[in-house]
Amino acid sequence: MGAPIWQLALCLLLGWIIVVVCLIKGIKSSGKVVYFTATFPYVILIILLVRGCLLDGAIDGVKYFIVPEWSKLATLDVWAAAAGQMFFSLSVAFGGILMFGSYNKFKNNVYGDALIISSMDLITSIIAGFVVFTNLGGMAKAIGVSVQDVAKGGYGLAFVAYPEALSKLPPNQLWSILFFFMLFTLGLDSQFGFLETTLVCIQDEFPQLRKYKTHMCIGFGVALYLIALPCITNGGDYVVTLLDFFGADFSVLFIAVCESIAIMWVYGVKRFMKDCEYMLGHAPRPMYFWAFCWSVCAPFLTGALFLYRMIKFKSPEITKGVPYPLFARGIGFALTALVLIPIPLTFLYTFFTAKGTVFERLRTITTPDDTWGPNDGSMKHRLVNTVEMVAKHGIDNPEVVAKGDVYTHL
Repeated sequence: MGAPIWQLALCLLLGWIIVVVCLIKGIKSSGKVVYFTATFPYVILIILLVRGCLLDGAIDGVKYFIVPEWSKLATLDVWAAAAGQMFFSLSVAFGGILMFGSYNKFKNNVYGDALIISSMDLITSIIAGFVVFTNLGGMAKAIGVSVQDVAKGGYGLAFVAYPEALSKLPPNQLWSILFFFMLFTLGLDSQFGFLETTLVCIQDEFPQLRKYKTHMCIGFGVALYLIALPCITNGGDYVVTLLDFFGADFSVLFIAVCESIAIMWVYGVKRFMKDCEYMLGHAPRPMYFWAFCWSVCAPFLTGALFLYRMIKFKSPEITKGVPYPLFARGIGFALTALVLIPIPLTFLYTFFTAKGTVFERLRTITTPDDTWGPNDGSMKHRLVNTVEMVAKHGIDNPEVVAKGDVYTHL
């Protein structure tokens, strides 16, 4: 039996108050909070891992986790699900990575940061897998069933199957409190990133609103709290599944494809490499490997995954064999369209408002304007000779072509 709705609403309110207060004080305040909310889950995971490994039947759960079913690896659904999980796990194309990266110093080693974050995400996923399946193995042994009978997919694993496994551990209240507090801190982490990303986008587009950040934080906090209330009602599972299925899956893949094409094909992988070299002091190594991954693998594989999801589209189900009604799917597709439509609309608007022939318009909207360049506080001037391209760290400064003139930053 679940918790009363008023308790869930109170917990939700507490979370939003913490998020809003921290964001009002700025990124330094929320960043300090993240030091705790990002590291505390690791402490709980290690504790639960040790406790789970001591359970009778834990080895059965480990075998179920690490021994693959080779026949399923030949199906595209498995790879599509794995790729989708990586997008959510790393928050690719959600905007949070760009937002947090914008606070870095110009010469920050983003290349090393990206490798560390990707590696830690992999390690964390493996540890979490062992934590989950050691406890599920112990639960399956206790009730005399196989592990696959107690393992559930989706968020049902976190809110149904795993809490049920923890309830078998003495003292069950302690393990339940630790587990759900860990989920609470993970939720705070996510909301810090998502809300800050929204605020930064609006404030960058309309700089005059930056002095009203406090009002914006409170307004967004109240609005999002009210929007989230249906998710904790008795029909909350219905709403959450609809939002999860239509609100992020297709949208994130489509945005990732557009970003890859815009940066690697329109802006150019060579220019991007020069930019990385200018900031880092060296080109990403191995250079040709990353160039191939960024310009070929990323757009083609992500695009193929998006098309596969569209072709093999299957409506979410209320229960097994009972799909969502037509009106609910209509709401879902409207939500997806709300996210996707701004991209082609913006392209069409800039194209038709540009001057010249078709090819001249395409050239204009894909050519940087005179404000484009490294954001290191240097002054921009017209390039006179190639000697001026030597930057202060001895690295060739990537030239900027704007309105037919060549510029450089020193």
